[in-house]
Amino acid sequence: MDDLPSIFRIWGEYRNNEDWIDQKKQGFINMPFASNGFQGDIIERFESQQKYIDFLLESGNVSRNDYRRAIGRFVFDMKKGDILIHLDWKNKTLGLIGKVGDYYMNPSFGHMRNVSWLIPDQTIQTLDQQIYNKLTYAKSNAFVKIDYDYHQFENLLLNHGIQINELPVPPKDNYMGKPSVQDYSFSLDDITKYASEFDFQIYDNDYQEAERIRRLIIHDYPLESWLNLPIEKYVLGLETNDDTFSKILEFRSNELGGIKGGSSAKHVIYKHKELDGWYYNTQKFKNLDDAWQSLRKGIHDLISLSQAGKWDEVFALNDIGSAMIRLKILYIYCPTDILPIYSPSKLRFIDKNLFSGKYTKQSDKDPLRLNRMLLKELKSLPCFKTLSNYHIMRFIWEEFIEKKTNVAIDVVLSETDANQISTHSYTLDDVDEYISVNFDERLKKIMAGIKRKKQVILYGPPGTGKTYFSELFSVFFIHYEQGNYNKCMEILKSPERRRRELQVLKQTGQLTSITFHPSYSYEDFIEGFRPVKSDNQGTQLDLVPGLFPTICDFARDNDTLPVLLFIDEINRAHLSKVFG
Repeated sequence: MDDLPSIFRIWGEYRNNEDWIDQKKQGFINMPFASNGFQGDIIERFESQQKYIDFLLESGNVSRNDYRRAIGRFVFDMKKGDILIHLDWKNKTLGLIGKVGDYYMNPSFGHMRNVSWLIPDQTIQTLDQQIYNKLTYAKSNAFVKIDYDYHQFENLLLNHGIQINELPVPPKDNYMGKPSVQDYSFSLDDITKYASEFDFQIYDNDYQEAERIRRLIIHDYPLESWLNLPIEKYVLGLETNDDTFSKILEFRSNELGGIKGGSSAKHVIYKHKELDGWYYNTQKFKNLDDAWQSLRKGIHDLISLSQAGKWDEVFALNDIGSAMIRLKILYIYCPTDILPIYSPSKLRFIDKNLFSGKYTKQSDKDPLRLNRMLLKELKSLPCFKTLSNYHIMRFIWEEFIEKKTNVAIDVVLSETDANQISTHSYTLDDVDEYISVNFDERLKKIMAGIKRKKQVILYGPPGTGKTYFSELFSVFFIHYEQGNYNKCMEILKSPERRRRELQVLKQTGQLTSITFHPSYSYEDFIEGFRPVKSDNQGTQLDLVPGLFPTICDFARDNDTLPVLLFIDEINRAHLSKVFG
């Protein structure tokens, strides 16, 4: 009896539900991961249903019928070859019957199983009152295992012309059989074995050139100069000085490892080339001088503390630009103490493959700590012990990351069905070129979604260009709506002009961008009571509008202008809490 398939039931309205109709066509079932408090492959993280439930209990009160528990049952209790009944609760029909495949996690769709669905709808009451009662006994429970004899159930279906025993067991595969990201992994054994046979001398000339550039930077920006360094020698965006520290760091020292991309805000302070004023955090600093005094002292302390070996104090310095900026500065001034790989995601990728992610946990996901831990572990290997950190970086990056890692750019439009999903795969080096050359058609497709539903979702694995492409579309949409199609296409082809235009659109109020996070709330987005100063110098609670009403008021007052809200990392927030 233990080898017989089990029977599971899932609730949902089928006849008028586009998602279920699509799942029937495509042959799958999914349970999104946004509500379970954990994004990722559950089996990788938890060995059993009980450990998963323990995790849920630690994260908050979890009832017996909690949707997150249902995900655990979907992952752990259901087995390949089990029977799944989709019950259309509204129409009281047996919407679908199917045989399921293995569990897998799709980065875009959540927890997945392919299903060989039977197509005909059957009225449950005509099958058997007993099974109808069993199927409907727990209406509030999204996904349950049914206590019913499999052979008896099979015979019931057979009497109605449904031969479930002839259904094939579907293979484990991603949605529509297309991988969202090409999986690639390597192990410590792979690294050490290949390194033992590798000719590291091929990097020697490049290493000498990198060292020449590194020493030149130190010559021009010695440690003692930082406390009195003028801001004009640091910032990006000055027409009169195109040889600043930030410019060198990001664009003229790629031999030491790249940090290009993203916003210039990662440098903390920069100058707009064609706009008046400077960029810096006006909420944190009183004025530009205050920001610059803090930043240059912070860089001085970062260098001096690291050279003195006071790394705990170095780790506490978090206000000196992005982690990539800090890591590259540290490598320039302390090349034996830092691995010249600065991307936090690449450091975690290396840790996951070589050391099962243990240093990511031990470092509390701090990129500086993680970099130091990985370097110490790598330098302890015989194959790397006598090599420079530069040689180790080149070997790992070029032989195990750059050549092998592929990414996919997935764009799903809100008005399209699964057959219209557009997926392209490129190497990391190709992504920027692809977006810059071939975005015209895609931008128009997203525009079609905006026109029909007033919203669109771009989905895909991390690092595949969703934020970058959304910024492209933001510029495109606003200019296109104002009849400036040719102008906007010229802007998009120039990264510098695109960045400037984004700043202008944000300043005018036509574009608002927000990054969601777990603590973002309804009070932040819609409205909420907040303490404000009262007339008698005390405080009182006032109902204060959030971000969205403010945007709506602007759009109402400027009804001839196109207005766009761009939400980044939308899946990180509890959407029911934010939207109400």
